[in-house]
Amino acid sequence: MTKGEPPKTCAKRELSEETGFAAASVAPLPGLPRFYPAPGLTDELMHAFVATDLTPLQQRLEDDERIEVHPVPVQVLEQMIVNGDIIDAKTLLVWFTWKRSRRSS
Repeated sequence: MTKGEPPKTCAKRELSEETGFAAASVAPLPGLPRFYPAPGLTDELMHAFVATDLTPLQQRLEDDERIEVHPVPVQVLEQMIVNGDIIDAKTLLVWFTWKRSRRSS
């Protein structure tokens, strides 16, 4: 996020640059709009958004970025979590919060 850039603007930009998708709608994740991923180690504050109605574009990675996008169905993602293929805390926190917010809707 560049200095002074609103988190939502940053999320939209990073989504298109890093994944090669644009979203018709980007909204804060209900129940977890922001969080500290490692309090006590860093003051980094992360913002979680839900992007919907995606349209494919061209990735625009920076010279030092190496990102491969592999879209998977929700059921496959859940199985990857159960199997221990996805174990990073940020992804798990956002995933479980998103899933919980869908049950509340």
